[in-house]
Amino acid sequence: MVVAACLSVLCLEPVQSAEAPYRLGTKFQPTPSTERAGEIQFQVQSPQRPANPSNPPVETPQIRNGYVTTSQPPAGLIPAKTLSAEERRQNLDILWEAIDKTYACFKLKSIDWPEVGRRYHERLDTVATTDDFYLLLFQLVSELKDTHSGLQNYNPPMLPNGPGLSVDLFDGRPFVVHVNPDSKAAGAGVKVGSEILAVDGLTIEEEMERLRPRLRARSSERACQREACWRLVAGEKGSTATVELRSPDGRTETVALKRNFGLGTGTSRT
Repeated sequence: MVVAACLSVLCLEPVQSAEAPYRLGTKFQPTPSTERAGEIQFQVQSPQRPANPSNPPVETPQIRNGYVTTSQPPAGLIPAKTLSAEERRQNLDILWEAIDKTYACFKLKSIDWPEVGRRYHERLDTVATTDDFYLLLFQLVSELKDTHSGLQNYNPPMLPNGPGLSVDLFDGRPFVVHVNPDSKAAGAGVKVGSEILAVDGLTIEEEMERLRPRLRARSSERACQREACWRLVAGEKGSTATVELRSPDGRTETVALKRNFGLGTGTSRT
């Protein structure tokens, strides 16, 4: 059976050389009812190695109904809208096995890939929608904790609007580093250097954990926390963020701020 509905391209740097990336996809011939638009691309890379002509890339065999190649993937691929439970399982199997056979850093990173596979197969039984399935694949690749590994044509939806504040992480704590002068935050007296203590009733730790499943993998915990920090005050356009702050002079206050600005840019979207 050909799996043409979802899995398309997994790009891996060769285990023994950096000359050409591996690409994994589904091998099938398009028909009037089966188009390449129903594919999703993946990129997974191991750390860079100098090219070595005497040590060429490892030839990777076909993996079930998937395959690995050094050629470029077709352009314009988009995720399929509808997948059966069996198609989801087959595509997850192919992706897990392709990473298992070609990724080079499991031992270096102390990743128990078979255990990861067991966990994700258990989670697959709880997946209710195709969107949930793509998020599951996104999180599977994120288990590699590799900045250069991720889905090429899928990212979980993220809320792009903020209240005119830019936030960054210092010593594990989020601080305001910019306040748009036209924002209600500025009108409420929010100052650069204020520490954010809570957002919408959640502590910083709780909010970061809520965001984590939708963040692309990073090679360190600090980098992951920093990306979550940038999105702490994000939400739907026009919604209100309730933010607890500690000002530079030590005062603690809670302010209600409307999200009418691009996240982290200070640029109004109204």
